[in-house]
Amino acid sequence: MEKEIKRYPFQIISSDILKIVAIVSMLIDHVAAGLIPFQYATKVYPFGLDIDGITMLYNVMRNIGRLAFPIFCFLLVEGFMYTRSRSKYLRNLLLFAIISEIPFDLCLVDSYNVSFLTLSDIPGKMQDFMADQNVYFTLAIGLIAIWVMDSFWEKVVPGYDVVLYGKLRNIAVITSVITICAACAVAILLGTDYSFHGVLLISIFYLFRRFPILPEAAGYIEMMGLNREQWALPSYILMILYNGKRSMTMKRLKYFFYAFYPVHILIIYIIRCIIY
Repeated sequence: MEKEIKRYPFQIISSDILKIVAIVSMLIDHVAAGLIPFQYATKVYPFGLDIDGITMLYNVMRNIGRLAFPIFCFLLVEGFMYTRSRSKYLRNLLLFAIISEIPFDLCLVDSYNVSFLTLSDIPGKMQDFMADQNVYFTLAIGLIAIWVMDSFWEKVVPGYDVVLYGKLRNIAVITSVITICAACAVAILLGTDYSFHGVLLISIFYLFRRFPILPEAAGYIEMMGLNREQWALPSYILMILYNGKRSMTMKRLKYFFYAFYPVHILIIYIIRCIIY
Protein backbone atom coordinates (compact mmCIF):
# COMPACT_ATOMS: atom_id res chain seq x y z
CA MET A 1 0.00 0.00 0.00
CA GLU A 2 1.37 3.39 -1.04
CA LYS A 3 2.10 5.61 1.96
CA GLU A 4 0.44 9.02 1.72
CA ILE A 5 2.82 11.71 0.48
CA LYS A 6 3.14 14.77 2.69
CA ARG A 7 1.26 17.79 1.33
CA TYR A 8 1.84 21.49 1.96
CA PRO A 9 -0.56 24.47 2.39
CA PHE A 10 0.38 25.93 -1.00
CA GLN A 11 -0.74 22.74 -2.76
CA ILE A 12 -4.27 23.69 -3.78
CA ILE A 13 -4.68 22.12 -7.25
CA SER A 14 -6.82 18.97 -7.53
CA SER A 15 -6.59 16.30 -10.22
CA ASP A 16 -9.82 17.69 -11.69
CA ILE A 17 -8.13 20.96 -12.57
CA LEU A 18 -5.11 19.14 -13.97
CA LYS A 19 -7.32 17.01 -16.21
CA ILE A 20 -9.26 20.01 -17.51
CA VAL A 21 -6.07 21.94 -18.25
CA ALA A 22 -4.66 18.90 -20.05
CA ILE A 23 -7.62 18.19 -22.33
CA VAL A 24 -8.21 21.87 -23.17
CA SER A 25 -4.55 22.45 -24.06
CA MET A 26 -4.50 19.21 -26.06
CA LEU A 27 -7.57 20.30 -28.01
CA ILE A 28 -6.00 23.66 -28.82
CA ASP A 29 -2.80 21.94 -29.94
CA HIS A 30 -4.55 19.44 -32.23
CA VAL A 31 -6.81 22.06 -33.79
CA ALA A 32 -3.68 23.94 -34.82
CA ALA A 33 -1.86 20.84 -36.03
CA GLY A 34 -4.86 19.46 -37.88
CA LEU A 35 -6.24 22.57 -39.56
CA ILE A 36 -3.83 25.49 -39.87
CA PRO A 37 -1.33 23.82 -42.27
CA PHE A 38 -4.12 23.79 -44.88
CA GLN A 39 -4.61 27.50 -44.50
CA TYR A 40 -1.04 27.96 -45.68
CA ALA A 41 -1.78 25.78 -48.71
CA THR A 42 -5.02 27.56 -49.66
CA LYS A 43 -3.80 31.02 -48.62
CA VAL A 44 -7.17 31.59 -46.97
CA TYR A 45 -6.56 32.85 -43.44
CA PRO A 46 -9.32 33.26 -40.81
CA PHE A 47 -10.12 36.29 -38.65
CA GLY A 48 -8.61 38.68 -41.19
CA LEU A 49 -5.07 37.46 -40.47
CA ASP A 50 -2.23 37.48 -42.96
CA ILE A 51 0.49 34.82 -43.22
CA ASP A 52 2.46 36.33 -40.35
CA GLY A 53 -0.62 36.45 -38.18
CA ILE A 54 -1.62 32.86 -38.89
CA THR A 55 1.96 31.75 -38.22
CA MET A 56 1.90 33.47 -34.85
CA LEU A 57 -1.50 31.91 -34.07
CA TYR A 58 -0.18 28.49 -35.03
CA ASN A 59 2.88 28.82 -32.82
CA VAL A 60 0.87 30.11 -29.84
CA MET A 61 -1.64 27.26 -30.09
CA ARG A 62 1.08 24.60 -30.43
CA ASN A 63 2.95 26.10 -27.48
CA ILE A 64 -0.19 25.99 -25.33
CA GLY A 65 -0.53 22.36 -26.33
CA ARG A 66 2.76 21.50 -24.64
CA LEU A 67 1.00 21.62 -21.27
CA ALA A 68 -1.01 18.47 -21.93
CA PHE A 69 1.43 15.57 -22.16
CA PRO A 70 3.41 16.16 -18.92
CA ILE A 71 0.12 16.39 -17.00
CA PHE A 72 -1.14 13.14 -18.51
CA CYS A 73 2.11 11.41 -17.53
CA PHE A 74 1.87 12.82 -14.01
CA LEU A 75 -1.74 11.67 -13.61
CA LEU A 76 -0.82 8.27 -15.03
CA VAL A 77 1.61 7.71 -12.15
CA GLU A 78 -0.95 9.01 -9.65
CA GLY A 79 -3.55 6.67 -11.05
CA PHE A 80 -1.14 3.75 -11.03
CA MET A 81 -0.30 4.20 -7.36
CA TYR A 82 -3.92 4.40 -6.21
CA THR A 83 -5.96 2.35 -8.68
CA ARG A 84 -7.74 -0.75 -7.40
CA SER A 85 -6.78 -2.75 -10.49
CA ARG A 86 -3.57 -2.04 -12.35
CA SER A 87 -4.41 -4.73 -14.90
CA LYS A 88 -7.68 -2.95 -15.79
CA TYR A 89 -5.79 0.34 -15.97
CA LEU A 90 -3.38 -1.15 -18.49
CA ARG A 91 -6.23 -2.82 -20.37
CA ASN A 92 -8.02 0.51 -20.78
CA LEU A 93 -4.88 2.21 -22.06
CA LEU A 94 -4.25 -0.52 -24.63
CA LEU A 95 -7.90 -0.62 -25.67
CA PHE A 96 -8.03 3.10 -26.34
CA ALA A 97 -4.60 2.97 -27.98
CA ILE A 98 -6.09 0.62 -30.57
CA ILE A 99 -9.28 2.69 -30.89
CA SER A 100 -7.29 5.91 -31.29
CA GLU A 101 -4.79 4.69 -33.88
CA ILE A 102 -6.82 5.26 -37.05
CA PRO A 103 -8.03 8.75 -36.00
CA PHE A 104 -4.46 9.59 -34.97
CA ASP A 105 -3.07 8.39 -38.31
CA LEU A 106 -5.68 10.30 -40.30
CA CYS A 107 -5.51 13.57 -38.42
CA LEU A 108 -1.91 13.88 -37.30
CA VAL A 109 0.27 11.37 -39.18
CA ASP A 110 -1.35 11.66 -42.61
CA SER A 111 -1.72 15.36 -41.88
CA TYR A 112 -1.99 16.53 -45.51
CA ASN A 113 -4.83 14.21 -46.44
CA VAL A 114 -8.07 16.07 -47.12
CA SER A 115 -10.33 13.27 -48.33
CA PHE A 116 -12.26 10.65 -46.44
CA LEU A 117 -10.28 7.42 -46.24
CA THR A 118 -11.82 4.33 -47.82
CA LEU A 119 -10.91 0.72 -47.15
CA SER A 120 -9.14 0.52 -50.50
CA ASP A 121 -6.87 3.41 -49.44
CA ILE A 122 -5.60 1.69 -46.31
CA PRO A 123 -3.08 -0.79 -47.86
CA GLY A 124 -1.22 2.03 -49.60
CA LYS A 125 -0.92 4.00 -46.38
CA MET A 126 -0.01 1.18 -44.01
CA GLN A 127 3.72 1.91 -44.12
CA ASP A 128 3.13 5.54 -43.13
CA PHE A 129 0.58 4.58 -40.49
CA MET A 130 2.83 1.93 -38.92
CA ALA A 131 5.71 4.40 -38.55
CA ASP A 132 3.99 6.42 -35.81
CA GLN A 133 1.77 5.32 -32.93
CA ASN A 134 -0.50 7.43 -30.78
CA VAL A 135 0.23 8.67 -27.28
CA TYR A 136 -1.81 5.94 -25.58
CA PHE A 137 0.88 3.46 -26.60
CA THR A 138 3.50 5.67 -24.93
CA LEU A 139 1.43 5.80 -21.76
CA ALA A 140 0.87 2.02 -21.82
CA ILE A 141 4.60 1.34 -22.21
CA GLY A 142 5.33 3.75 -19.36
CA LEU A 143 2.73 2.05 -17.18
CA ILE A 144 4.26 -1.37 -17.79
CA ALA A 145 7.70 0.03 -16.97
CA ILE A 146 6.70 1.53 -13.62
CA TRP A 147 4.69 -1.59 -12.80
CA VAL A 148 7.81 -3.72 -13.20
CA MET A 149 9.87 -1.26 -11.17
CA ASP A 150 7.24 -1.03 -8.46
CA SER A 151 7.20 -4.81 -8.01
CA PHE A 152 10.81 -4.50 -6.84
CA TRP A 153 10.75 -1.15 -5.05
CA GLU A 154 7.75 -2.06 -2.90
CA LYS A 155 9.95 -4.69 -1.24
CA VAL A 156 12.50 -2.06 -0.18
CA VAL A 157 10.80 -0.84 3.00
CA PRO A 158 11.98 -0.12 6.56
CA GLY A 159 12.15 -3.23 8.72
CA TYR A 160 14.51 -5.36 6.68
CA ASP A 161 17.88 -6.12 8.24
CA VAL A 162 20.69 -3.96 6.88
CA VAL A 163 22.30 -6.62 4.67
CA LEU A 164 19.04 -7.75 3.10
CA TYR A 165 17.82 -4.18 2.64
CA GLY A 166 21.02 -3.25 0.82
CA LYS A 167 20.77 -6.22 -1.53
CA LEU A 168 17.13 -5.57 -2.32
CA ARG A 169 17.82 -1.90 -2.95
CA ASN A 170 20.63 -2.76 -5.36
CA ILE A 171 18.39 -5.22 -7.18
CA ALA A 172 15.66 -2.59 -7.42
CA VAL A 173 18.08 -0.02 -8.85
CA ILE A 174 19.52 -2.42 -11.43
CA THR A 175 16.07 -3.65 -12.41
CA SER A 176 14.84 -0.08 -12.80
CA VAL A 177 17.70 0.85 -15.13
CA ILE A 178 17.16 -2.25 -17.27
CA THR A 179 13.39 -1.74 -17.34
CA ILE A 180 13.62 1.91 -18.35
CA CYS A 181 16.12 1.14 -21.11
CA ALA A 182 13.96 -1.69 -22.44
CA ALA A 183 10.80 0.45 -22.34
CA CYS A 184 12.56 3.32 -24.11
CA ALA A 185 13.77 0.92 -26.81
CA VAL A 186 10.22 -0.35 -27.36
CA ALA A 187 8.91 3.21 -27.66
CA ILE A 188 11.58 4.02 -30.24
CA LEU A 189 10.95 0.85 -32.24
CA LEU A 190 7.18 1.42 -32.30
CA GLY A 191 7.55 5.11 -33.09
CA THR A 192 5.21 6.16 -30.30
CA ASP A 193 4.26 9.78 -29.78
CA TYR A 194 6.94 11.50 -27.65
CA SER A 195 9.08 8.36 -28.10
CA PHE A 196 11.49 7.51 -25.28
CA HIS A 197 11.14 10.99 -23.78
CA GLY A 198 7.61 10.10 -22.70
CA VAL A 199 8.74 6.85 -21.07
CA LEU A 200 11.54 8.65 -19.25
CA LEU A 201 9.15 11.33 -18.01
CA ILE A 202 6.76 8.73 -16.59
CA SER A 203 9.68 6.92 -14.94
CA ILE A 204 10.94 10.16 -13.37
CA PHE A 205 7.51 10.97 -11.96
CA TYR A 206 7.34 7.47 -10.48
CA LEU A 207 10.85 7.19 -9.04
CA PHE A 208 10.98 10.67 -7.48
CA ARG A 209 7.31 11.03 -6.54
CA ARG A 210 8.05 11.31 -2.79
CA PHE A 211 10.36 14.30 -3.24
CA PRO A 212 8.86 17.80 -3.46
CA ILE A 213 9.62 19.68 -6.70
CA LEU A 214 12.37 17.22 -7.77
CA PRO A 215 10.24 15.12 -10.19
CA GLU A 216 8.80 18.22 -11.84
CA ALA A 217 12.23 19.85 -12.20
CA ALA A 218 13.87 16.67 -13.49
CA GLY A 219 10.96 15.99 -15.83
CA TYR A 220 11.06 19.49 -17.29
CA ILE A 221 14.80 19.25 -17.93
CA GLU A 222 14.44 15.80 -19.53
CA MET A 223 11.71 16.98 -21.92
CA MET A 224 13.75 19.95 -23.07
CA GLY A 225 15.24 17.65 -25.68
CA LEU A 226 12.00 18.01 -27.65
CA ASN A 227 10.85 20.97 -29.70
CA ARG A 228 8.70 23.57 -27.93
CA GLU A 229 8.78 21.74 -24.58
CA GLN A 230 10.12 24.82 -22.78
CA TRP A 231 6.56 26.14 -23.08
CA ALA A 232 5.30 23.30 -20.86
CA LEU A 233 6.68 25.00 -17.73
CA PRO A 234 3.21 26.07 -16.41
CA SER A 235 2.10 22.43 -16.35
CA TYR A 236 4.99 21.50 -14.05
CA ILE A 237 4.12 24.39 -11.76
CA LEU A 238 0.54 23.09 -11.56
CA MET A 239 1.89 19.65 -10.64
CA ILE A 240 3.89 21.16 -7.78
CA LEU A 241 0.63 22.72 -6.55
CA TYR A 242 -1.22 19.38 -6.73
CA ASN A 243 -2.89 18.46 -3.43
CA GLY A 244 -3.49 14.77 -4.12
CA LYS A 245 -7.27 15.08 -4.15
CA ARG A 246 -9.45 13.31 -6.70
CA SER A 247 -13.19 13.92 -6.90
CA MET A 248 -15.77 11.15 -7.32
CA THR A 249 -17.53 13.18 -10.02
CA MET A 250 -14.48 13.18 -12.25
CA LYS A 251 -13.86 9.53 -11.46
CA ARG A 252 -17.29 8.70 -12.88
CA LEU A 253 -16.28 10.52 -16.05
CA LYS A 254 -13.06 8.55 -16.52
CA TYR A 255 -14.22 7.00 -19.79
CA PHE A 256 -15.04 10.47 -21.09
CA PHE A 257 -11.39 11.39 -20.62
CA TYR A 258 -10.28 8.15 -22.26
CA ALA A 259 -12.58 8.71 -25.25
CA PHE A 260 -11.87 12.42 -25.63
CA TYR A 261 -8.57 11.77 -27.40
CA PRO A 262 -9.79 9.62 -30.33
CA VAL A 263 -13.11 11.46 -30.66
CA HIS A 264 -11.73 14.98 -30.88
CA ILE A 265 -8.99 14.17 -33.40
CA LEU A 266 -11.50 12.29 -35.55
CA ILE A 267 -13.80 15.34 -35.48
CA ILE A 268 -10.88 17.60 -36.45
CA TYR A 269 -10.11 15.29 -39.40
CA ILE A 270 -13.75 15.32 -40.54
CA ILE A 271 -13.88 19.11 -40.31
CA ARG A 272 -10.68 19.29 -42.35
CA CYS A 273 -12.16 17.10 -45.06
CA ILE A 274 -15.35 19.19 -45.20
CA ILE A 275 -13.61 22.56 -45.29
CA TYR A 276 -10.75 21.76 -47.62
